[in-house]
Amino acid sequence: MNPDVQRELFTDTPDTSRLGSHRTSVDTASLAPLPNHRNVNTAWYQELWRRHTHITTPLRQRGLEGDIEFGLSAYTVHVSLPDGSYLIIGPPQEPSSYRPPGDPEGWIVTRQHLDDHALFEVIYDSTPSTGPGALERPEARNGGNATHVVEAIDQQARERGSFTNRVVWSGNH
Repeated sequence: MNPDVQRELFTDTPDTSRLGSHRTSVDTASLAPLPNHRNVNTAWYQELWRRHTHITTPLRQRGLEGDIEFGLSAYTVHVSLPDGSYLIIGPPQEPSSYRPPGDPEGWIVTRQHLDDHALFEVIYDSTPSTGPGALERPEARNGGNATHVVEAIDQQARERGSFTNRVVWSGNH
């Protein structure tokens, strides 16, 4: 990847006033590797990555590699874990949303395994409860706030003794 594209695409956080964020520089030497496929230099992929840096950058700082994929009806962040399982981080897939990628009304984080279909864990779910009589989940009040997503992943990693061999998970970000 062109170093100038990499620096602009992967080291700045998006201007997301709802999170109080601003463009900051990130030490790329300490980050997990970037995706490496034919789409990383396309304008549409770079825009998708930019819209998800508030999720991908903290995870890369923790040594986790990820990529942006299309789910059933929205873009998701797919994060590979060293034990062969993976995280899917995204908005609700059904019904589809008209919100822009990376700015959902809530996040769902699941842990799954390609070879072990019995493994399906919901790690975090801040999507609004739907349906008659549905109970409101405590995380729903967090909505699309990405900080709580990363904190939930940190919590799971601490409880499991870490998802990765490279990083000691402290929960500080």
